[in-house]
Amino acid sequence: MERCTLNTEKETMKQKIKKWLLLALLPALHVSICGCGNESASVVADDNVTFSVSLDADRSAGRMPRVLKPSAFTSWNEEIVSDFIDDAGKSEIGMVRLSIETELLNSRNEQDFLAKIRSDSATAKACKEVVQEGGIVLMQISGTPKWLRQPSNRSPYFWQGTPTDMDAWYRIVQEMAKHFKENVGLNDQIWYEFSNEPDNKGEWQWHGTAEAFMLTYAATANAVKSIDPQAKVGAAGVLSYAGSFTDGGEPVIKLLIEYCGAHHTPLDFVSWHFFGVPILINTHIVPTIKQWLRENGFDEDLAQIVSEYNPLSNYPLSYDPKPAPPNLKDGEVGGAAIGKMLYELYRGGIYGCSLSLGDTGRVENGDFQNGFGAKTHKHLNNIKKPMYHVAMMYASPYFGRNMVQTTFKTVHPYDIDPPLYALSGINDERTKLSLVIGNYIEAPVAIAMHHLTAHKGRTMSEIDSWGGQQALTDYYDGRIALDGLTTDAPTQADIISAQPYFDRYQKLLTTTHRTLLEIKNFDADAYMVSRYLVDATYSNAYFHYWANHNDIDAAVKNQELEMIERFEVKSLADIKEHFFRPFSQSLIVIEKIAPPLKTQERTSASSAPPLR
Repeated sequence: MERCTLNTEKETMKQKIKKWLLLALLPALHVSICGCGNESASVVADDNVTFSVSLDADRSAGRMPRVLKPSAFTSWNEEIVSDFIDDAGKSEIGMVRLSIETELLNSRNEQDFLAKIRSDSATAKACKEVVQEGGIVLMQISGTPKWLRQPSNRSPYFWQGTPTDMDAWYRIVQEMAKHFKENVGLNDQIWYEFSNEPDNKGEWQWHGTAEAFMLTYAATANAVKSIDPQAKVGAAGVLSYAGSFTDGGEPVIKLLIEYCGAHHTPLDFVSWHFFGVPILINTHIVPTIKQWLRENGFDEDLAQIVSEYNPLSNYPLSYDPKPAPPNLKDGEVGGAAIGKMLYELYRGGIYGCSLSLGDTGRVENGDFQNGFGAKTHKHLNNIKKPMYHVAMMYASPYFGRNMVQTTFKTVHPYDIDPPLYALSGINDERTKLSLVIGNYIEAPVAIAMHHLTAHKGRTMSEIDSWGGQQALTDYYDGRIALDGLTTDAPTQADIISAQPYFDRYQKLLTTTHRTLLEIKNFDADAYMVSRYLVDATYSNAYFHYWANHNDIDAAVKNQELEMIERFEVKSLADIKEHFFRPFSQSLIVIEKIAPPLKTQERTSASSAPPLR
């Protein structure tokens, strides 16, 4: 079988040389999934970086949950909802977070607020578009109108706080719910989320007591339910699931659950934001919130929503990748982190989520947004970042709506958080099987700290007393002595015990991984295989922007998700191997062909239909 082509689009020789040079600077990547060639020995160090993925088309994992469907946080820019829906293939979107914050903050009195919200055609249009495509509107209710703020909190920076007239607040929430029910036509398709990052110690924070927050939430929830009992209402959009109103205080979500349980206040969901380490979702966050729910008389499976998420601002690598764009969040690491987050949210049973698309107020000179948002400014260039493509990989019709049980294995004893994840789906006709495989390697120091906290009982405050993650990294990398962290013998023994975990992930960061695919009960005479790739160069606008000396035109020209190969095979055994460089994300679509194509064994990627 002949070698699969990287890219068959017409290119000038200058463009080809430039691309070859860029690829030569990166770790080796064997892009074929057909098992052709003998490159595996040269790119894989040993079997310790070999993983296996197995899926059985006859073993259902249920319908695709909402958390995997394309979802977005747009809030202050409702006009990008249409573009988002188009990119998602205009079918089965998830949750879109919108906001009435502008109407609240800019209103002069109760009548002015009602006039503003009723005349807001952009928000009404966005709501209708979301519902039409099967989505849920998450309506953010944050911001206290100036005419309802405490006298000391009337600066623009005091956005959230205790209303001076709770009856007036109750009335305007009622009128808001009535508007969305009667004028826009929403019932159970709208979920109202009270507050936004009240634990954020800055302009967003809640100005008032914890008790006042709970009373304001209760007024909000009861007002919504009095108008529309079918609508869902919850809180609190916290910056961190453990975030508190004051330093060292009880978590806002915990207090909210306790209050609602004690006062029988409606609570249909809790919401939190996530900008952290993906492994924490199922080791710490989800179990903790479920415990709080159980302790206060709620069903532990009460809906949890991640109402705003993006990858880490700074990835704490302990090696220096060459070449490395300075903003890893906008590049390959950001895309890989989004894929891993979605996988962990799916495993955790999270109801829904919304990816931060972009912030139109923070763009300078048409440039990238320093990591925030999955797209750049709509009116300047509207560039899709790697994280956007990865979040869209589950968009219909390329990923089947029926989930298929998928397992993967690693035999290495130190893989606390295996770098590989895989999810697959099949269409209703059982003619198209799709597989998303992601490769996200957690920072070695994060894995070492997880071992110390989860298995050795150490606390983060203890780790901080040793010098924090930087000191641990310096020790594991051999730059400082163990005595520089602590002289306590038992503590030193625990720190030493995490060394193998650190070393394992240090190796994974720079090693291409060999993945073996096993697909059962998807029989046909022949198959057409298409593969799309997001990594350091493919579908990576920021990489091309950086590699071309901050040339925004290069980013615009290299922003679409790329199909890197498309070919026919006679047997599923011909697609058994897949080689992954670190932080690569692939969508593999396998379609049955009946009868097999006789005239052409392979078709080029450029002749294949585009993936939107």
